[in-house]
Amino acid sequence: MRLTKRTALRVLLFALFGLLMEVFFTAIGGLLRGDWNMRGHTSPWMMLDYGILGIAVYPISGWLK
Repeated sequence: MRLTKRTALRVLLFALFGLLMEVFFTAIGGLLRGDWNMRGHTSPWMMLDYGILGIAVYPISGWLK
């Protein structure tokens, strides 16, 4: 598989967006449990999962042809 600029950008965007969403939802979950500081958390290792998701979603999507 050839890694192009478009694929690398997709992996990076999915990874960063995934981390952002995870921090957001853990903060909201903390708020619902009574933590008014709204501290969200994630792990940098999750960038691998979200980045791979960016590659795996491409064949089933109809966009960027």
